[in-house]
Order: sequence, then structure tokens, then C-alpha cells
Amino acid sequence: MFSGEEDARFKSTDEEGKIFDHIEDVLADLGDARVSDRGDIDVLPRKSLDNPFTQTTIGGRVRQKNSGEYDVLVKYTCTLSTLGWVVLVLGCLIALTGALILLVPMLKRDDIARRVRRTVRELEE
Repeated sequence: MFSGEEDARFKSTDEEGKIFDHIEDVLADLGDARVSDRGDIDVLPRKSLDNPFTQTTIGGRVRQKNSGEYDVLVKYTCTLSTLGWVVLVLGCLIALTGALILLVPMLKRDDIARRVRRTVRELEE
């Protein structure tokens, strides 16, 4: 539903394993972060980043550009949880029912008009 991404570049002379560990440590603020040997980033978001109506996913990648230069891309997505979808659907149904209720007096108006017309005409007889 709603997504975004952030990227960062940095240089380091450390070995790749240490760099990946450092990236995991920094991303730990977002949740349980893991960087695979291929450089894929997967983050299990902290509970504080979600609520009953949303579900957050965070992932990304690490690429070595030039000698000692790394590019880190982190993507995130916030979508409706199952409960969020249920509330959305029920809310739309309730709103639609509310709008349809406005039609009831309009539909009843013709019946009332006929009855009033017939009753008033009886006065003329």
C-alpha cells in the first residue's frame, strides 16, 4: 500500500563479514536484522512499528560498488493487516448502508404524495 526506500553509501576496509555485522547492528533499531552472504537484508520489524491495523515489512540489499565502497538500500512497506481489511470492509458497508438510508424518504415521498393528493381531493367532493 504505502512504501518507500532509503539508501546509504560508505567506504570501509573491513572484511565483508564485519561490514554485514555492522549493518545488522545499525538496523537492529528497526528490528531483528539479518544480512545474507549474498547481501540480501531481511528485517523482522519491532512490534512498535506495527499496530493491529497495519503490517510492516522491511528488507533490502547490500552491494559492493568499487573497492571498499558499499551501497545499502533498505525498502519498507506498510500494508493493512487482516484486522485492518476487516475494519475497512465493514466501515465501507456501514457507510454505504448509511447512504442508502437517505434514499428511503425519497422513495416513500411518492407514496405519501399520492395519499395526500387523494385525501385533499376528497375535500373537493
